[in-house]
Amino acid sequence: APASAPVPETAAPPRPPQPSAAVESEPPLGTFVRLALGAGTRGFGANNALLDEVGYTAVKMWITADVAYMISQRWGLGIWSGLNRRASSPPGAAVPLNAVSYFIAAQAPIVLWGKHSATLHFTPRLGYLAGRVSLDNGRDSDFQHTVIVGGAFSFQSFSNHVGASVGYTYAPAGSPGELGRNHDYGGLYLAVTGTMDG
Repeated sequence: APASAPVPETAAPPRPPQPSAAVESEPPLGTFVRLALGAGTRGFGANNALLDEVGYTAVKMWITADVAYMISQRWGLGIWSGLNRRASSPPGAAVPLNAVSYFIAAQAPIVLWGKHSATLHFTPRLGYLAGRVSLDNGRDSDFQHTVIVGGAFSFQSFSNHVGASVGYTYAPAGSPGELGRNHDYGGLYLAVTGTMDG
């Protein structure tokens, strides 16, 4: 008897293409605005040390604001400004001390690690400062004018709009009075920050 013809194999229907897993991409850093409130040490000039020796010790407060545009994912350019103030009224002192300075500087944030959600960066700064050291005895001292140079390491979460910075600035000036020594309006500080970005 003749052999029966083989039954043709039916090809399995093609499987529909599987949707690829959506990859969540973080937005670029772009432009950001940051506000900071911090506290730190006095400057390290000879006059600062002299004030400590005679009892005028106090924490220096910092309030700053900066804006920057990230030219690439790794670095950008911007402006940093703000003020710092150190006030002290030790027991037995004749008059309280008030040291204040105002500054504005160019800055160049450099991303060391991370993206939008968590970023570690270093920001060098260079600019102009006007400050004065006075005893609150009814007479205001003259403002001194000098350069301010320094930088800060910052950890920022631009997604959550919070962060923290540790910074150092040096702002050397001459003696703020006849009996003083060279003064430094900078110092070391730690700050908490809030950010906005677009």
